[in-house]
Amino acid sequence: MVRIKNNYPKKLTGIFDTNKNTKELIIICHGSRGSKNSNIQKFLSKKLNKKFNIFRFDFSGNGDSEGKLEDSTYSKDIEDLLKIVNYFHKKKYVIRSIIGYSKSASEILLASKQLFRKVERIIAIAPRIDLFNTSEMRELKRQKEFFNKNKYYLFPDPKIKHKITLKYIDDIKKWENVIKHYTDKIPTLIIHGTKDRVVDISESKLFIKRFQKVEFVKIEKASHSFENELEELNKIISNYLEPRS
Repeated sequence: MVRIKNNYPKKLTGIFDTNKNTKELIIICHGSRGSKNSNIQKFLSKKLNKKFNIFRFDFSGNGDSEGKLEDSTYSKDIEDLLKIVNYFHKKKYVIRSIIGYSKSASEILLASKQLFRKVERIIAIAPRIDLFNTSEMRELKRQKEFFNKNKYYLFPDPKIKHKITLKYIDDIKKWENVIKHYTDKIPTLIIHGTKDRVVDISESKLFIKRFQKVEFVKIEKASHSFENELEELNKIISNYLEPRS
């Protein structure tokens, strides 16, 4: 386990799978209410470790990292990620790519201007683009009366208790839409499943219509979790990471 302090300071916990043949590094991020040990993160780490060093970590308030989940926001996650990037830069690793999934896919796109020149390329899997059209914001509409009274609501996740607070909602209002903050100066790949019922593929299609330099691959019949398409997902990512002339 590797533990890195963020700005608050809370310890971020990650697993560093080393490859003695290279100083190239891939950072893998998890989605909302996920962890470094979620299926996609563990699968990609194992596959990509054959060629790269891999670091997969928990954002503060998630998994084994310190902090409270209710304090997590897009802004705070981005701060955590930049701490991780700076940590490995100081250790002279070449960050070949950051892979984000769902919420963290949005976050690496939001942070693209800060990641430019520090990271060679970014890979966003099923990113949320319109942050007002996320599962948390849709649930807010259903629990609006309770939220207005108590300044929070509980997201209905059977696996984990997640209190969505006014701070979280205000942070979304600050960012609004990924398109407003992204720069296409950093090479980017977006991957999305055609059967995604959590983040519709139309989100990614709208994004690539605006930024035509961005590479886009759709995986037919894949859901948000890609549970039956993990091998295909890895193949797409591995091909994208191959050296280019």
